[in-house]
Amino acid sequence: MLKGSFWTAVVLTVAALVGAAGYAPEARAGTDFCFEQFGPTIDTYAWDIALAAFPDGRVAASYVRDRTEVWYAELNGCTWDKSLVCACDAGESADWMRTSIAILPWGEPAIAYCRLDDVTGEGSMWYSWREQGLWRHERVTDPAAGNVAGQRCSLGVSSVGEAAVGYAYWSIDDLHTHTAVAWRAAPNSWQSRDVDSVWWNQYGGYWSPAASLVFQYPGQAVISYYFGDEGENDSYSLRVATGQGWPFDRMFTDFDPSQSAYMGMCSKVAVDSAGHPAAAYVKDAWPPSSLNLWLRYAEFDGDTWQVEQSFGGDPIPVVGAPDNRSGGVGIGMLAGDQPAIACTVRVESAPFTCLAWREGGTWRRGAIFGEWWPPVADAGALIVTASGHPAVPYYRGGFPDLTYVNYAVGWRLCRGDTNCDGRVTFGDIDRFVAAIGNNRAAWRATFGSECPTCCFWNCDANGDGSVTFADIDPFVALIGTTCP
Repeated sequence: MLKGSFWTAVVLTVAALVGAAGYAPEARAGTDFCFEQFGPTIDTYAWDIALAAFPDGRVAASYVRDRTEVWYAELNGCTWDKSLVCACDAGESADWMRTSIAILPWGEPAIAYCRLDDVTGEGSMWYSWREQGLWRHERVTDPAAGNVAGQRCSLGVSSVGEAAVGYAYWSIDDLHTHTAVAWRAAPNSWQSRDVDSVWWNQYGGYWSPAASLVFQYPGQAVISYYFGDEGENDSYSLRVATGQGWPFDRMFTDFDPSQSAYMGMCSKVAVDSAGHPAAAYVKDAWPPSSLNLWLRYAEFDGDTWQVEQSFGGDPIPVVGAPDNRSGGVGIGMLAGDQPAIACTVRVESAPFTCLAWREGGTWRRGAIFGEWWPPVADAGALIVTASGHPAVPYYRGGFPDLTYVNYAVGWRLCRGDTNCDGRVTFGDIDRFVAAIGNNRAAWRATFGSECPTCCFWNCDANGDGSVTFADIDPFVALIGTTCP
């Protein structure tokens, strides 16, 4: 530790001069989220990751590795325990097929994913779950000539263990793209039903696979999906449907005939503690050449749907489209059923990920990763942990080959709290001194084998984006305050 060093003595002297020794704790107002890598790298040569939160605080991840293997990782403390779920057969791959993961009520993970025949292009969807330490597997859908089912599927699990998967498939038989739901009627017995379909075209044929499904109650699920019909009705809309006993009825559509093809293209659905559904999605501005995008949020209050601009009406400045390869949009519920939404867009050909959250009736926003940390976050895999913190996976390295998958947690920014105990005291001085010079490595090293549960930028006491000697006086002035 740095206690007794020159700069520690300087900070202690300044604190004494301003009379900080007689401080009384003072609560501070709510602050922004600040994302910090938690734990080591999950894996390399990995892609298409999904996250799920255990009720006891653990975090689970599923992903594709080396384009041919589906893997599972579980965060225990500050380390990732990994296991191989399945390896594709010869001539098959899981390349670019998003995995989806959920936690069963008895505390075991379940994963849905697609396996693709590299020669015929046929794809089938699979369901795997862990039982007594071993991975079990069931085929959800059979491949059919020219058809692919399960790309970017969405797995939901009810409170009594029912499993259902929202997905899309495109068919050469009727030249339509279908949004569908498959549910596990009995062990090794899956049934499926179409929710909607659209003529197979440039937009509907590619984008409809991004369906999102969650359970509202046992036996009743809700699904959101994009409906892009350029050929028949020239309409682009977000649709949300719900069903009990699996016939699905449309309950909400956001449609504007003046909008172009990005209306609802990327969406995610969630439910609050009362079982009411909510959806986050992208809506673009007119004319389409401007390519300014709004992040929208719609929620059902038990009687009607309410739609809000989650950025208070301000557009997200975008040159390009929502980055659907990075998940596009994710949603989770913070404390008090307040929504948090992550969105990845492409700004001047580079991916940029932001977080919007509602607090006190007002939408706030911030960058998940700024200029000092330039990886690609997977917004679509956003979760809220059991402790109430938003979290996302992110990728670094060359795409799509040598890709490092990491995990970041959004902590409430609390300037001055460098030791993560929720208050600013003399006990924060050593770690503050270690961080001077933007030395994140030295700051993290002070925690030893433990993972810090706060953000490095707490050390930036004056908020100018850098940790320097200029932060000493502002840091001392914060002594005696507590975090929100």
